[in-house]
Amino acid sequence: MYTGEPAWPFADSEDIMPQLLNGNAPEIPQYLPWEARQFLKTCFARNPDERGIAEELLKHPFLRNVSDQKKVSATGVGGKRELVVVMRFKDTRKKPLRVKIFPPKPLQFKKSSHRPLG
Repeated sequence: MYTGEPAWPFADSEDIMPQLLNGNAPEIPQYLPWEARQFLKTCFARNPDERGIAEELLKHPFLRNVSDQKKVSATGVGGKRELVVVMRFKDTRKKPLRVKIFPPKPLQFKKSSHRPLG
């Protein structure tokens, strides 16, 4: 997700299973910043003693360095919402940034004791 590319070039999750069962982790691209590579190595560590727990990972320098976050407002169905967009290392691969926008939850109508006119 960080790079915008799948971890493995397989089309189906069933194709990934042999890689996982053989103890292989996705290759970490060398063009990523050092802190990002260290974070991913900690996440992918096969040995549980070397693998980070959630509390440790949340304190990792890679995740703490969020000074480049930008807050933006978006208006759409369901009203105005505030989003946090993290822009890191945008010139890393010299390719356009891909953005996925997830629609807000559909409006929920409250039940009413009023009957329709008719």
